[in-house]
Amino acid sequence: MNHNLRSRSNRPVPIDQPVRRSGRTRRRTQGGQLLVVGALALVTLTGFAGLAVNSAADRGTGVALQVAADAASSSASTFWAGEVAAQSLTAAPAHTDGTGARAAAIASINGLPLVATDVCNNGSGTQYDLTFYDISPGSCPSAPTGWATSLEVRIPPLPAPTSGPCFPNTYLCVQVIATNKVHNGIMAVLGESTTTVAMPSISTAVAPGCTSSTIAKVQGGASTASDSTGGNNTALTTALPNPSANHDLLTVTLKIAGTNTAQTVTPPAGWLNATAANSVANGPGGELQTQIWYYPNAPAGITSQNWTLTGTSSGGTHAVMAEWSGVNTTSPLEGTAEYGVFYPAANPSNVQTHTDTASAVSNGDLGLAVWGLYSAPDTTISFTRSGTGTWTNMETMFFLHDAIHETTDYNLSGLVPGPVADDETESGTGNGGTNSDNGEYNGSEALFAPACVTAGSVGNVIVQ
Repeated sequence: MNHNLRSRSNRPVPIDQPVRRSGRTRRRTQGGQLLVVGALALVTLTGFAGLAVNSAADRGTGVALQVAADAASSSASTFWAGEVAAQSLTAAPAHTDGTGARAAAIASINGLPLVATDVCNNGSGTQYDLTFYDISPGSCPSAPTGWATSLEVRIPPLPAPTSGPCFPNTYLCVQVIATNKVHNGIMAVLGESTTTVAMPSISTAVAPGCTSSTIAKVQGGASTASDSTGGNNTALTTALPNPSANHDLLTVTLKIAGTNTAQTVTPPAGWLNATAANSVANGPGGELQTQIWYYPNAPAGITSQNWTLTGTSSGGTHAVMAEWSGVNTTSPLEGTAEYGVFYPAANPSNVQTHTDTASAVSNGDLGLAVWGLYSAPDTTISFTRSGTGTWTNMETMFFLHDAIHETTDYNLSGLVPGPVADDETESGTGNGGTNSDNGEYNGSEALFAPACVTAGSVGNVIVQ
């Protein structure tokens, strides 16, 4: 038997040799594999291309956002410093403050679309936190649906700085965060439709250079007295010789005598109580009060003020009103002190020295003190002043009915930060000398700060 096969060329082919497959079939198989690999490579390359395009877009957006954020924080910190240049930056502003609106306006000018009239307030009493969007914020604190750009303004920054220019007084700094949702192109195919890019900026507020102004006594009114011989004093009018000037400080030193119960004083509008001393707390009796009242940043044209007194008072009420220029118009009161002593029995000495000591914070404070002495009738009293700096007498008066002696003094001798003592020494002659039967002595002292004189421009420093 012939075991050889014949080929097309009629040549025998051994049956133990493999039959060769057609080249066309092999090429068809390889072509399918290349299609799969090519498709996978195309997807990968598309992803990388999308990442590259989006990364470039994000970087461009980030640069633009940083410009807007830096401009916004810089301008906002300048605004913030200018608002409180005469004060220390130690508290967050109210949410109605214009610092956030200034930041939003500047960010908009620098290419960040915002609706500056609509704002979301997420702050508190200690944290200023406003967020502006390119659409109405709707229900805060949640971000509105469909927003694309936003600007958040914080005072102080969050998290709270622990070092650097914003520490320890973190309220010196304004933090701004500019945000933009960037729409993705190719990456949207993979489910990433937007990328959120946020750029922060912190600027520290630099208040202008400040030197203390010189406080001056403008005028002191004549003594105003209401001397009751048995009834109650219910009203008192204090007066100035001339109308007051705008923005000056007005003061009233007040003495009330002749009662065992402290009398209540209702001041006119705008007046604040600085300090009050009452001998009731120092022993039985207690027939004398001394008080200091002040009207900061008073309007022009004041010549008289009406005071209301309630409570039992069989003795005299006495007051002196004065006007001072160059005083801090926002927070003038710096330090106070009260002194009171009661003598229940005869005092063998006819010379007594008593001291009030308050603490000054600024250079050039105004010191104001009022002292009252209740002694035996017909006693002649003289006062000698000493202590820190030079105390000058503004007025001394004697109430005949209740034997009340009083003096008001002031100090404009260039006081420096630290204790400010007012020593009053009274010497008595006449019916038994000082406090010959019984009596009491008390005093009140108050210190008022000078205004800040701007010696430079408000500025800022971008921290980050």
